[in-house]
Amino acid sequence: MQETRVTEMMVLLILTVNGYSDLMRRQIVLWFSLVLLAAGIICHKGVHLSAMLPGFLFLAGTVLSGERVGAGDGIVLLSCGAWTDLMTICSILIPGLMAAFLTGMVLGIIRQRREMTLPLVPFLWLSWLLQLVPNLWSS
Repeated sequence: MQETRVTEMMVLLILTVNGYSDLMRRQIVLWFSLVLLAAGIICHKGVHLSAMLPGFLFLAGTVLSGERVGAGDGIVLLSCGAWTDLMTICSILIPGLMAAFLTGMVLGIIRQRREMTLPLVPFLWLSWLLQLVPNLWSS
């Protein structure tokens, strides 16, 4: 139980710091993310390495898309994956991507622009927060 709370709070910390930075400066706090990535791997002894797969896919997407997908998003997903399991990462990532997509569609219609960029990490933060709040109230 205590380990679960630590994991939840570490993922929240990673997403909060990087979400704010991504929203304000369009970049993540790299040193912070890498330190927590290493700490997660050490703390969990690499048990959840499969949870880092989405982060690796985002990093591959960065290379394949000519950096249209941000490498920072991949690093944040790697850091979160070091602290939790694959199902949790997917439960953060899928709603976050859907929210970013829908927001982009709405803003595209309102602003009459075909192309725009949105920071992804704040959507991941919101997705995680919406899952975390009911769990805190039920405990």
